[in-house]
Amino acid sequence: MAINSSHIDPVRIQESIGFLKAYLNEQDLAPLITALEALSENVEDESRLAQLSDVFNQLSVPQGAILTYAPYIGVLLSDDPLDTAPAETTTDTSAPAAIKLVQKHPLKGTHEYEIVDDAIVMRIKKPFREEVVQHVMLTILNPEPEINGNMLDFHSRVKCGPLISLYLNKPNPEEFNAFVDAVKQKALKEFKSFAGIK
Repeated sequence: MAINSSHIDPVRIQESIGFLKAYLNEQDLAPLITALEALSENVEDESRLAQLSDVFNQLSVPQGAILTYAPYIGVLLSDDPLDTAPAETTTDTSAPAAIKLVQKHPLKGTHEYEIVDDAIVMRIKKPFREEVVQHVMLTILNPEPEINGNMLDFHSRVKCGPLISLYLNKPNPEEFNAFVDAVKQKALKEFKSFAGIK
């Protein structure tokens, strides 16, 4: 695959390196940082992007954590990060009004998902435990979920395990489908905006 260097931003790569060093263990990420630095020095070298992909897939550090702090890596490693085809012209249909979904399980407690700006905020309340709050950046989310048994999984664009898992059709099909459609629309929009694809 030929690389269009206009779709790889060395400045964003350097920003990603800075975020990784600030928030994660730099020693554990040394091979990844080296690969990122090499790519930023020559974005036209296809082998450097391939090397970045190989290093990322072999890391022992949880990939979700890396993509949370440096989502541009997800842009670089997505299936079509360099796609220059013009986006389809569509009427801007705003996301459905339902941008929050609450699912309850007798054993696993209450899971609340809410689209807030460029992220999905997940609040998990389990019996006799403190509430857990997690954030998933929409830029790294693959807008096409996968059905897994009685769950619907949203993976990252480089597929390192599900980032969000929803109970199918809970609390009811209407609310569930409205929220899923909103996530798909917002994830695609945020990715195109972040990657500079119009």
